[in-house]
Amino acid sequence: MRQIRQLARFLAALLGLGKEGKFDEALTELQRAYGTYVGMSRSMIDRLDAASVVTVLGRDRARMALALLEAEVAILTARGQDSRAGLVRAAQLRDALGMGRDEPVLDPPEH
Repeated sequence: MRQIRQLARFLAALLGLGKEGKFDEALTELQRAYGTYVGMSRSMIDRLDAASVVTVLGRDRARMALALLEAEVAILTARGQDSRAGLVRAAQLRDALGMGRDEPVLDPPEH
């Protein structure tokens, strides 16, 4: 729970950098965050199928990976870059986690 709250604060700061137009800084911090919060690099998350990501990371860390991925999509979109691959990957992770499209990522699961 503590780590989820920390990640939520980090993401708010990260998105603030994006709103200030500091896209490179935001993306650099984001890449570091995969190791810090998830324990797996972004590139490794892309190499594995979504179900394997959930299996390897566990549900909580997979949700954190999803939150980071969705933040990345938001920053790339704000920068004017194509973020379709990230959107597809996020949808795959949501499906593997059994999450609805609009379900908040960082809310703790009910079970």
